[in-house]
Amino acid sequence: CLECCETGFILVSKGQAIVPELTTFRWLPPLLPHVVIKTKNGQFSFSEKTEIDLFTIILGLYNSGTDKIELDRLDELMFKGLGYKTHITTRRNQLFDKINNELGHTFIRKQKSSSDKRRKIVVFDYSIF
Repeated sequence: CLECCETGFILVSKGQAIVPELTTFRWLPPLLPHVVIKTKNGQFSFSEKTEIDLFTIILGLYNSGTDKIELDRLDELMFKGLGYKTHITTRRNQLFDKINNELGHTFIRKQKSSSDKRRKIVVFDYSIF
């Protein structure tokens, strides 16, 4: 599947990429699956499966007009119930830290839900695009 959006996301899979350029598209040479994020501070590439999965989810959220998702729902979508909760939590937190550090900005943050303080929400800061 190949998705792209004018927000600065370029999702690459099956060896091809589409890059939005005004009203035309150009094809890039075959590449390994990866995600390229274009921000106000530059361009960043992520190629690990969990990174690609996360940015695919983020793109879906962006296109639906929301900047947040429940933490439990995100874990379910990303890890599909594989592994122990503590292992998933560690992997997710390391992933969030890695992406935030690479981007040089707190793009992904967790906060408590305003309606139920026991639940956590993941919030994405789209202002970096």
